[in-house]
Amino acid sequence: MKRSKIFLIFILLFFLFLMMQLVSSGFFDADPFFHTKIASFLSHDGSIDKLPWMHFSVLNNQYSDYSFLYHLVLIPFYITLGFFGTKFLSALLLTLFLFIFYQIMLSLKVRYSLAYIVLLITSSGLLYRLNLARPLTIALILAIVGFYLIYKRKIILLGVVSFLFTLSYSASFILIVFAVALLCTQLIQKKKIDYFLCIPIIAGIILGIFVHPNFPNNIYVNNLLFSDVFRWPGVSAEMMPSDFKSLITQNILIWIIFCGLLSILIYYRQE
Repeated sequence: MKRSKIFLIFILLFFLFLMMQLVSSGFFDADPFFHTKIASFLSHDGSIDKLPWMHFSVLNNQYSDYSFLYHLVLIPFYITLGFFGTKFLSALLLTLFLFIFYQIMLSLKVRYSLAYIVLLITSSGLLYRLNLARPLTIALILAIVGFYLIYKRKIILLGVVSFLFTLSYSASFILIVFAVALLCTQLIQKKKIDYFLCIPIIAGIILGIFVHPNFPNNIYVNNLLFSDVFRWPGVSAEMMPSDFKSLITQNILIWIIFCGLLSILIYYRQE
């Protein structure tokens, strides 16, 4: 398919996602109001040390902006378009995520790359999460780019992405998981390990922690996210595994295609 047609498809997807955002005058979730307000504070004051209005939150006096990079990106959209800017950015980031994912598959010579993008869009759970105007989308963009850089062993760029990931979301450790998974396959296939691959990731994460404007509070808040928060039902749900029923019902078309292809494979293996 020609590049012009591919770009047209993603432009149409952007407007589709934007229309989904505009169905409601508000947001689909409470979090976007918080993120928009933080971007507003940053645009006026330049930095935030505490949130005295959040009396029952750990962010009250020990504030740390765990989505700092997302809020910086949001500022020009909020200044220009107000609350609509948050919706616009959400649709833009979702489209960018799908486009980058598509380009990575092309680079890796994955056949029928566009078909996989269509399958992703059919997942109601994924589409809902990525349309919530949250920093999760920008984190997923950095995650798939990081995975690609790990696979291609682009050391310097990998360090940069790890640094940006740490400033944008609290799950930058996922890049280490990707690297360890690749090292394990490397050990099985080649009987050797390239330990150097983990160094730029760890260096980027450490640098991101120390240059964060709310250091050292960011260490305290991140520790909460990976200890006490996971004990509270409904909190950080996007980082928890889906229950089996939702896994099936939210991805029904994907499962139908998967079962169909599996049946064909089993049939031909028996021939």
